[in-house]
Amino acid sequence: MLSLPEELLLLALKEQEGTVVHAASMALPYGLAGGILLELFSLDKIEFQDKYLRIADAVRTGDLILDEALDLMDQAGKAYGAQHWVETFARKIKHLKERLLDRLIEKGILRREEHKILWVFTSKHYPAQDLRPETELRTRVHAAVLEGAEPDDRTRSLLVLVHACNLVSELFEKPERKAAAENLKRIAEGSPVGKAIADTLLAIQLAINAAVMNAVIAGAVTTHR
Repeated sequence: MLSLPEELLLLALKEQEGTVVHAASMALPYGLAGGILLELFSLDKIEFQDKYLRIADAVRTGDLILDEALDLMDQAGKAYGAQHWVETFARKIKHLKERLLDRLIEKGILRREEHKILWVFTSKHYPAQDLRPETELRTRVHAAVLEGAEPDDRTRSLLVLVHACNLVSELFEKPERKAAAENLKRIAEGSPVGKAIADTLLAIQLAINAAVMNAVIAGAVTTHR
């Protein structure tokens, strides 16, 4: 099984070119960080308490990225909300996207290609090696968003990340996009699941949105100095 960050990254890559979809490029680092939080939540490693996240089970998972995230939370010495951890994981878990890409390569799903730009600079691309995992993901997403299938908790978590990372144009054909965007928003903001899960999904959705907005504002301030 792929982790939620791996699933999100796979959907955010153009299948043939092997580069991140432009619309998702700003939000993706925070989406991957949000995926880590959701993965830890699904494993009962963390929980919400009065809008703050705390460690519920400190036993390591065996996944180096998840355990690094747990270490950051453990070392913090106090509880913070989801936005803090989305921004912290995106900033402090070094080379997160590259590490996830390496995992997808090791699993035979992607391959690495190097392209020369102006015969000097090297650009790395990650086109699909095995199309089946992405096809299965797209089928799950389409079934939940456009066909009325009730998503399980894991699929619902993935849909929240898809919505937060602006992947509608990548995953749906043009005639489908309006309905897909409306349905994704509905699924992300309210659903007939347990309150703890619904609250967690909404908090992480808002945290990703806030982190992206903070990054945009910081970039604008830097540009105008």
